[in-house]
Amino acid sequence: MTQIRYAIERRRPWAIAMAEQIQRQMAKEAFRPEVDVRVQQDLLEALHSAKLELHPCLRDQAVAVAEYYARFRGAKGGPDLDTLLGRLVQDLKPGDPFDLIDPILAEMAVMPRDGQVLLATGMLASSQPLLRDLAVLLVLHPDAAVRPGLADAFAHPDLVRQISPLGLRRLIGLRNWLPESERPALDALIRAVRLAGVASAPLPPTAAVAVYASAFDGSGAQGAWFFAKDGCRHRLEGVLVKQGLGIREAWGEGGLLKRDVDAKIAALTGDMAALKLHRDYLERLVAHFIALGLESGKPPTPHLVSVQERLGGDYWRPGRIDPAAEIAALMATAPQAFTPARTRQALDQAGDWPAHRDFARSWFEDDAAIDDLLRKRLGRPSDWPSRLPAA
Repeated sequence: MTQIRYAIERRRPWAIAMAEQIQRQMAKEAFRPEVDVRVQQDLLEALHSAKLELHPCLRDQAVAVAEYYARFRGAKGGPDLDTLLGRLVQDLKPGDPFDLIDPILAEMAVMPRDGQVLLATGMLASSQPLLRDLAVLLVLHPDAAVRPGLADAFAHPDLVRQISPLGLRRLIGLRNWLPESERPALDALIRAVRLAGVASAPLPPTAAVAVYASAFDGSGAQGAWFFAKDGCRHRLEGVLVKQGLGIREAWGEGGLLKRDVDAKIAALTGDMAALKLHRDYLERLVAHFIALGLESGKPPTPHLVSVQERLGGDYWRPGRIDPAAEIAALMATAPQAFTPARTRQALDQAGDWPAHRDFARSWFEDDAAIDDLLRKRLGRPSDWPSRLPAA
């Protein structure tokens, strides 16, 4: 399904039709009262993990089944945390709230928006610190119609004291990751928590990290990773950014031995032609793509909070990089690199870059427009590999 989503992003009609067909089939076959709810949860989580937008027919059928079982409402009409979250905690045995982000967002995607706010409010009111911290992370909920409602609900006098010092620190740091129009509601929540006597936890110390990044590929995507000590072992944290979308993914993996780290570095620098870079590159890259996402109203995934805290220091502040200003700064530093003769030389040599420059090997064009061009010039897709030079 992730491959289908990649094809949808490349505007391939067959992928758009296939995603709809799959979800219609899921709605028909799986979202029925007689099917185990765990099967339905797994399907929702698979769609969420693949970042496929839910089709209305599947959402409607999921809501109908949920209402049949009263999965979303307890006896008094509130969210049934024992049913919804108890099984998730039991099955996943989460070490921190980040382990529950994807399963809970997948489940919430088929709930009415007011029901999602009620569920998150119930988490914040919970006696379990893990669930309270999870509720705070939901201020980065992917649905713009849900996020302001969460901030308003959390500001209730009975709830603000439920926010921990760590939760307050995260709220302060994450307010810059939200669109500007949504920040006043979060600012009001932060003020209410402070007036309730909660003091913000200190920022995590800056970690010593080794940073690697791939080149941008033809789809506009780039991966960046860093390794950091984690007690007696190591952690790998990663971010995938994409032009036009912002922060696409963020993830982490712990418990790595030194030999695991060496193997992963060899894979990154070998198969993916990644380069070891300065930490400042990672800082500016992520800040730029947070800003890029916010321009289309899309804050980053809550998993980026974990990546940020493993890196240490203050939370990223969105800031677009201006290519013209960067080039002007380079010209001022090294004018000899921008003479007319050097420019001509660079253009003459550019044709050989894919053969001799690692950063150029990952470039490609792959979308519906290219498909149409190849069909027009070369015929059926089955003929393309045999006519690769012409393609």
